[in-house]
Amino acid sequence: MQNMTQENIIRIIKETAEKVPEWVAFYSLRDYKVPRVRSASIKIIRTCIALELIGLPITTNLLEVVLGDRNKLYTILHRLGDYKVIDNVESDNHTLVYQLNDEYKAHIKLPEITICTN
Repeated sequence: MQNMTQENIIRIIKETAEKVPEWVAFYSLRDYKVPRVRSASIKIIRTCIALELIGLPITTNLLEVVLGDRNKLYTILHRLGDYKVIDNVESDNHTLVYQLNDEYKAHIKLPEITICTN
């Protein structure tokens, strides 16, 4: 992903997130007993899965830029952490960094997703 503009990276993240089926995100959160699974939660977890697939860190700053909305972001991320969907990772800067929980990654069943970097 070297020599790519910020707009290209954001486009790739959004396209990859769109390839994660909504039903996979919805039912995986339901299996983990996450309450109040709404469209915002599904959008956030699809983006987190996309970031994990691409190999980028899941940060609050990156999620804000990609999703374009910080409304309820921190509340939803906190809830996903409470239900062991994501884990908080130590970071040296002032942004929150997460990763998908290893058990959750093993639980979700994704179809083959190709990442287009053009």
